[in-house]
Amino acid sequence: MMATPRFPEPIVPDATWGRRGESPAEWLARSTLPRAVAARQFLNSQLAALPDDLQSVIFVALRSRWQSAFFEMIVARTLQLLGASISAEPEGIDGSRIDFAARFTDLPVNIEAVSPIIDAEAGEAVKLHVPLLDIIETLVPEGWGAMVLELPRLGPNDSKRQFRQEVANMMALLPARSTRSVDFTADLPKGRIHLCLYPGIDGDQRILMEPAITSWNNSEQRIRRAALRKKRQARAANGPSLVAINAGGISSKFEDFDVALFGRTYEQFDPRLGVIGKGFQPDGLFAGRRSEPPILAGVLAFVNVGFRQIPDPVLYLHPRFTENLPESLLMLERRYLDPAGEGIGMTPSQHPGVMTGLRFVPNDI
Repeated sequence: MMATPRFPEPIVPDATWGRRGESPAEWLARSTLPRAVAARQFLNSQLAALPDDLQSVIFVALRSRWQSAFFEMIVARTLQLLGASISAEPEGIDGSRIDFAARFTDLPVNIEAVSPIIDAEAGEAVKLHVPLLDIIETLVPEGWGAMVLELPRLGPNDSKRQFRQEVANMMALLPARSTRSVDFTADLPKGRIHLCLYPGIDGDQRILMEPAITSWNNSEQRIRRAALRKKRQARAANGPSLVAINAGGISSKFEDFDVALFGRTYEQFDPRLGVIGKGFQPDGLFAGRRSEPPILAGVLAFVNVGFRQIPDPVLYLHPRFTENLPESLLMLERRYLDPAGEGIGMTPSQHPGVMTGLRFVPNDI
């Protein structure tokens, strides 16, 4: 008998997208949009391929910590595609727990998975906007839509009374009939409200555009911290350990791992901005001059893990790791610090297209 899917199809039709503040798990529990259907199929197929104990752990975790649990699922499935059998949370020598023990046909390896929050400040700004956007949405009259251009920085414990009153005053000034947009601004102690209202908007959608969020790419720092944070579990593990890290920022790329783990290239300029020299600064996390064996054998790097197709992971090897790793892992693209410390070397993948085996949600859905 076929097992009951972890994410069943909703009984009541609901062709709506996710609401502000709604978690992916909550949206998937109710929406019947084609993308939601495809996302549930993807989740159910990936979870069903995992050992029973591991799929139960990840399913429960998806309800409370979606991003990290989703990434753990993808890491486990990637290891399976590479030929490993997976054990969930084996106990280390000090009693700490390792995320996965992956046993390949030739060698075992321990895997710690972590999905750090990239562009965290942007995420916090979005959270602060949610209650303000909800207030605006309830006050915009029928037949109008609002482009929200600026919002004050009101925290969760700040009173929203003045904000609500200012928005209500704006809505009261809207003409009964109009064919032109109306622009409103109001300055509060913690920032400006700037709304542009457009007439002739049908349906329930009152917010036409939310304010832009500016951010800077802090992938390098987050990758370093993620690797350092997982050292304790790796230190207690039996056998070689890798940390799988997802760089999921808007502009994250594998080159962020290059800099975080190995170092960066640089150029020197003369007063006329002519290039007079180039070099490499080995100042990454793995580039220290210690002599003892490393705690981590390396990092398994992922970028922008989600429902859509992602690139194959890249294996970053610690320069002081001299033991063996499973041959299947070494078939991935490998990056390593040049022995002379003069740059980053790369060995192309011998098994391209690994991640296509997961059958991600198509881009046209």
